[in-house]
Amino acid sequence: MGVSAGLWCINSDAEGDQGKLLTINTNGGRLFQTDRQPDGSHIVREDPTQPGGFGIGDIRVTDALMIVLARLDIEGGVVPILERQSTSGRAALYSFAEALRRGVQAELDVDPSEVTVGLQPRRAGDVVTAGIYVADQLENGAGYASELGRGDRLVRVVARIADDLGAIWSAASHQSCDSSCPDCLRSYDNRHLHPMLDWRLALDIAELALGRRASADRWAPITRRTTEQFADAFSDSLGHIEVGKQAGVSFVAHGQRVVGLGHPLWRADSMSVTNPRGVFVASMTGNGRIATVVDGRLAAAFPEKIFRELQA
Repeated sequence: MGVSAGLWCINSDAEGDQGKLLTINTNGGRLFQTDRQPDGSHIVREDPTQPGGFGIGDIRVTDALMIVLARLDIEGGVVPILERQSTSGRAALYSFAEALRRGVQAELDVDPSEVTVGLQPRRAGDVVTAGIYVADQLENGAGYASELGRGDRLVRVVARIADDLGAIWSAASHQSCDSSCPDCLRSYDNRHLHPMLDWRLALDIAELALGRRASADRWAPITRRTTEQFADAFSDSLGHIEVGKQAGVSFVAHGQRVVGLGHPLWRADSMSVTNPRGVFVASMTGNGRIATVVDGRLAAAFPEKIFRELQA
């Protein structure tokens, strides 16, 4: 059923049925290598250097809800998860999924550990995006996921994220958190996702899911600070570095080369000259400069990305 302009949910428990949740552990993509024992059991090798292997799967029946984000106010209407299409798309969906657990806590008065979340890849035209599943942690379910899919519950949860949690995470007391921390998205049970989690991305997706436009002001202080810090750190090796803002995009320039720090959800593969990325590039090339745009979130974490583009 559709519940918002950009938020759609498919509730497998709408008629009282439960869904099968398949979880696969691929050992971080490296797979597992084991030695088979005489009794038929397997022991994982301590030195898994040989190629091949397999993942470990778990199937359990529980209450589950699938959330599909579509018709969003971004190019293509969906969030890509392939890096060549969006360098922060996967991180954004994981961040929003973890924020959903906090929203469920506030709406249903349950501990976030009572529900589990994850991504299920799916194709939308030529874009690979992902649905977000929310499932009860307990086998056979406790009814949390199915309750979330009833009426306007899901919209209220997402509104809590965008408005209530958004106010808390955007407050001055939380500004020392540059991506995620235990006060917003991090917990022990999502430790494998910590490098990807970002509260700003979570709020971006929450706003888009509600049919709003993601706030550009949320990233402006980050990109401005990144350009200034880059100039301070690399001026000795590069010489004069120009920093500024053009067409709403903070940039770093050295000679003819210009690197803009774009919004993390801008399409990396976009060739459009009318979107914000294209407008910035056109405004710079019109002045005889060679311009490119990098993901502002990743540039803040890895300023060498800016350096490489200036040296290209």
